[in-house]
Amino acid sequence: MPQTPDPHQSLARAEQLRTAGRLQQAEALCRQVLDAGSPGASPPPAVAAAAQQTLALIAHQVGKAELAAELMAEAVAIAPGVAGYRRNLGEMLRRLGRLDEAVAHGREATRLAPEDAVAWYNLGIALDDSGALAEVRDAFARAVALDPAHNLAWNNYGSTLNRLGDEDAALAAYLRAAEIDPGHAEAQNNAAAICIDRGELDE
Repeated sequence: MPQTPDPHQSLARAEQLRTAGRLQQAEALCRQVLDAGSPGASPPPAVAAAAQQTLALIAHQVGKAELAAELMAEAVAIAPGVAGYRRNLGEMLRRLGRLDEAVAHGREATRLAPEDAVAWYNLGIALDDSGALAEVRDAFARAVALDPAHNLAWNNYGSTLNRLGDEDAALAAYLRAAEIDPGHAEAQNNAAAICIDRGELDE
């Protein structure tokens, strides 16, 4: 009798294939995992949720945004306590313009994983789209505190501080982003704009 492949190993292989751009093979492997077992039986919840997430990421990669959000929502429904699924679903919903849902999932992700810098960054982006500047500032501040090398969070933190009128702190944040990534043109341009407005730099 042939041995049933270990689903965790299969999902790890599917993720490798996905990141390598071999999306059809990755999807087929995920479907095999979901279809494995006796007729009418489902794989363990953790396995099913992980497979749904990989399928969601594949859909996202090929531009099927609605399908990606649906599949990620299935992962969340199966495993509501996994912060990463909430985080990813929130970002997918944000890109679809479903901001209230995106913020709700983003908040839940940070509640489940308060030390996850990416979750705080994603929440900041979602909040920014919905216009809550003070909360945006706090989310980005938490992101850079947890991951001081997160140059995108530093740049967005700077933009939020600038919009709130804290020009000195904004400039420091932009410069930090540019220091982390000297190729970050947006951070450099943002810092230069403040210096030009102050008369500290010629246009």
